[in-house]
Amino acid sequence: MTVSGRIIEWLKKFDPKEMKHIDTDLMRGTVDYVLVKEPTVNVKRFISGAEIHKEYYQIRARMDTQTNTDCEENGAWLEALTDWIDRQNREKVFPALDGVTVQKIGVSSPFYMGKNEQNKALYQMTIFIEYFKKGE
Repeated sequence: MTVSGRIIEWLKKFDPKEMKHIDTDLMRGTVDYVLVKEPTVNVKRFISGAEIHKEYYQIRARMDTQTNTDCEENGAWLEALTDWIDRQNREKVFPALDGVTVQKIGVSSPFYMGKNEQNKALYQMTIFIEYFKKGE
Protein backbone atom coordinates (compact mmCIF):
# COMPACT_ATOMS: atom_id res chain seq x y z
CA MET A 1 0.00 0.00 0.00
CA THR A 2 1.16 3.55 -0.70
CA VAL A 3 2.23 6.05 1.96
CA SER A 4 -0.94 8.05 1.18
CA GLY A 5 -3.09 4.95 1.65
CA ARG A 6 -1.51 4.19 5.02
CA ILE A 7 -1.95 7.80 6.20
CA ILE A 8 -5.61 7.64 5.16
CA GLU A 9 -6.11 4.43 7.21
CA TRP A 10 -4.44 6.14 10.18
CA LEU A 11 -6.52 9.35 9.84
CA LYS A 12 -9.77 7.37 9.84
CA LYS A 13 -9.00 6.35 13.44
CA PHE A 14 -9.50 9.97 14.54
CA ASP A 15 -13.21 10.04 13.69
CA PRO A 16 -14.29 6.76 12.04
CA LYS A 17 -17.94 7.78 11.71
CA GLU A 18 -17.25 11.19 10.14
CA MET A 19 -14.16 10.25 8.12
CA LYS A 20 -15.30 6.83 6.92
CA HIS A 21 -14.21 7.70 3.39
CA ILE A 22 -11.19 9.82 2.45
CA ASP A 23 -10.32 10.12 -1.23
CA THR A 24 -6.83 10.47 -2.68
CA ASP A 25 -5.96 13.64 -4.64
CA LEU A 26 -9.53 14.65 -5.64
CA MET A 27 -12.89 14.75 -3.86
CA ARG A 28 -15.23 12.61 -5.91
CA GLY A 29 -19.01 12.80 -5.65
CA THR A 30 -20.26 13.39 -2.12
CA VAL A 31 -16.95 12.61 -0.39
CA ASP A 32 -15.97 15.45 1.97
CA TYR A 33 -12.35 14.47 2.79
CA VAL A 34 -9.27 14.12 0.66
CA LEU A 35 -5.53 13.60 1.20
CA VAL A 36 -3.28 15.29 -1.37
CA LYS A 37 0.48 14.73 -1.57
CA GLU A 38 2.45 17.94 -1.97
CA PRO A 39 5.29 18.05 -4.51
CA THR A 40 7.89 18.57 -1.80
CA VAL A 41 10.05 15.76 -0.44
CA ASN A 42 13.16 16.26 1.65
CA VAL A 43 15.61 13.36 1.64
CA LYS A 44 18.69 13.17 3.82
CA ARG A 45 21.09 10.52 2.51
CA PHE A 46 23.79 8.80 4.53
CA ILE A 47 27.01 7.12 3.39
CA SER A 48 25.54 3.77 4.45
CA GLY A 49 22.80 4.21 1.86
CA ALA A 50 20.16 4.83 4.52
CA GLU A 51 17.78 7.75 4.01
CA ILE A 52 15.44 9.90 6.05
CA HIS A 53 12.43 11.07 4.02
CA LYS A 54 10.13 13.93 4.98
CA GLU A 55 6.96 14.20 2.90
CA TYR A 56 4.07 16.65 3.07
CA TYR A 57 0.35 16.04 2.58
CA GLN A 58 -2.68 18.30 2.63
CA ILE A 59 -5.81 17.16 4.39
CA ARG A 60 -8.85 18.89 2.93
CA ALA A 61 -12.32 18.82 4.43
CA ARG A 62 -15.51 20.18 2.85
CA MET A 63 -17.73 21.42 5.70
CA ASP A 64 -21.02 23.28 6.13
CA THR A 65 -20.81 27.03 6.69
CA GLN A 66 -24.47 28.02 6.62
CA THR A 67 -24.37 29.48 10.14
CA ASN A 68 -21.82 30.90 12.52
CA THR A 69 -22.43 27.82 14.70
CA ASP A 70 -21.38 25.62 11.77
CA CYS A 71 -18.13 27.59 11.47
CA GLU A 72 -17.45 27.36 15.22
CA GLU A 73 -18.08 23.60 15.16
CA ASN A 74 -15.77 23.24 12.16
CA GLY A 75 -13.04 25.09 14.04
CA ALA A 76 -13.49 22.89 17.11
CA TRP A 77 -13.37 19.71 14.98
CA LEU A 78 -10.25 20.84 13.13
CA GLU A 79 -8.53 21.83 16.39
CA ALA A 80 -9.38 18.37 17.78
CA LEU A 81 -7.84 16.77 14.67
CA THR A 82 -4.68 18.84 15.16
CA ASP A 83 -4.49 17.82 18.83
CA TRP A 84 -5.06 14.16 17.89
CA ILE A 85 -2.20 14.23 15.37
CA ASP A 86 0.11 15.84 17.96
CA ARG A 87 -0.88 13.21 20.55
CA GLN A 88 -0.33 10.34 18.11
CA ASN A 89 3.16 11.70 17.43
CA ARG A 90 3.99 12.01 21.14
CA GLU A 91 2.73 8.48 21.79
CA LYS A 92 4.48 7.17 18.65
CA VAL A 93 1.25 5.82 17.13
CA PHE A 94 2.17 6.13 13.47
CA PRO A 95 0.80 4.91 10.15
CA ALA A 96 2.16 1.43 9.42
CA LEU A 97 4.43 1.85 6.40
CA ASP A 98 5.97 -1.13 4.64
CA GLY A 99 9.76 -1.44 4.76
CA VAL A 100 10.47 1.81 6.61
CA THR A 101 10.40 3.12 10.18
CA VAL A 102 8.23 6.16 10.80
CA GLN A 103 9.97 8.61 13.13
CA LYS A 104 7.55 11.55 13.27
CA ILE A 105 4.22 12.80 12.02
CA GLY A 106 2.84 16.24 12.68
CA VAL A 107 1.08 19.37 11.49
CA SER A 108 3.32 21.70 9.50
CA SER A 109 0.66 24.32 8.77
CA PRO A 110 -2.55 24.57 10.76
CA PHE A 111 -5.97 24.50 9.16
CA TYR A 112 -7.37 27.43 7.26
CA MET A 113 -10.30 28.07 4.92
CA GLY A 114 -8.97 27.59 1.42
CA LYS A 115 -12.13 28.01 -0.64
CA ASN A 116 -15.63 29.12 0.22
CA GLU A 117 -18.54 27.81 -1.86
CA GLN A 118 -22.27 28.23 -1.39
CA ASN A 119 -23.01 26.95 2.16
CA LYS A 120 -19.76 24.94 2.23
CA ALA A 121 -16.10 25.73 2.74
CA LEU A 122 -12.98 23.78 1.93
CA TYR A 123 -10.69 23.74 4.96
CA GLN A 124 -7.15 22.49 4.63
CA MET A 125 -4.09 21.79 6.73
CA THR A 126 -0.68 20.38 5.92
CA ILE A 127 0.84 17.45 7.74
CA PHE A 128 4.24 15.84 7.37
CA ILE A 129 5.55 12.35 7.85
CA GLU A 130 9.20 11.56 8.43
CA TYR A 131 10.50 8.02 8.01
CA PHE A 132 13.80 6.13 7.99
CA LYS A 133 14.66 3.81 5.11
CA LYS A 134 17.57 1.38 5.52
CA GLY A 135 20.33 1.27 2.94
CA GLU A 136 20.62 -1.57 0.48
